[in-house]
Amino acid sequence: MIMKKIFLLLVIFSGYVGKSQNPPAPVNCNVQSNPPDSFPIPDMYVEKTKGLGRNAEFAYKHRAIKLQKHIDIYDQIFFPVNPFVKMISHFCNDLHFDSLNIWFAEYPNIPDSFTPPGWQSKLTVLFNPMKGGVDLGYFTIQDHGSNFHKLPTSPINVGQNWINNYDTDILPILSSTISNDRDNEYPKGSRKYSDTRFIGYCGEDWIQLLTEINYQNNVVYNDPSYVTGIEVLFSAYDQNGDDEKMPRYRYRMIAQFDFTTNKNGQDGLFFIDDQIDFLKIRKSKKFICGQQFQSNYKDNKGFGIDNGQLCPTVCN
Repeated sequence: MIMKKIFLLLVIFSGYVGKSQNPPAPVNCNVQSNPPDSFPIPDMYVEKTKGLGRNAEFAYKHRAIKLQKHIDIYDQIFFPVNPFVKMISHFCNDLHFDSLNIWFAEYPNIPDSFTPPGWQSKLTVLFNPMKGGVDLGYFTIQDHGSNFHKLPTSPINVGQNWINNYDTDILPILSSTISNDRDNEYPKGSRKYSDTRFIGYCGEDWIQLLTEINYQNNVVYNDPSYVTGIEVLFSAYDQNGDDEKMPRYRYRMIAQFDFTTNKNGQDGLFFIDDQIDFLKIRKSKKFICGQQFQSNYKDNKGFGIDNGQLCPTVCN
């Protein structure tokens, strides 16, 4: 299962998603301001030690990119809490999303107007809300950015351009770092192997996350500004893959989303499982985010939902 940490670590992928006619469940956009002490552990939680190990595993991919691209990349992106919360709230309240794809992308070598200074050719992530299989666009927050932006599609599709950069420039390098296992095969049956393109989550996961921010602020720390941001950490599965009985997706890249707080004037990570009596107070609960499904949109891109489905095995 997914999310077991909150390093917050939101991550992550689970197993194969079969085809289904069932759409994802409608998202309840109500974010609790003061959740009860026993508010269940979010679906996306990843246990702290496991998350730290997956973050360290990315070092091999970082090294491969540096050696073959002859540039260095950043291993994390910091999103201040306010624009992040506003963006997810916009997806739910205004766009009525039912799922959210997190795409890996690469800023252009020649910066466009949405590329932050010094981030040329660097890895990033794009937020791609969906509703009933309909693509609602690509959204971005710059590192330490004060607002979120929907990327334009005309005269060029900026978001797709960044994704194409990743697909042609970085993905082949990353694909040399994974195992030649059947669940890493793409396209299926081709005996070609690919690292991750994007991860699909059900929309409810992100409302859980916003409620978790309020839980940390108002219940655990009694400080409405305790959570200062969300840090995206580029990470990877190790030889145990997704930790199922039969490991899948070994060495695949993932994105982990961690909470930060102010530590001596700087934003530093903290972990929800550092809370005293964490497992006694917080109980795991499988939130029902709709049926597992696979749907097509645009040029036959598919996406899978199971609280963070690993792609491209069932995706693109």
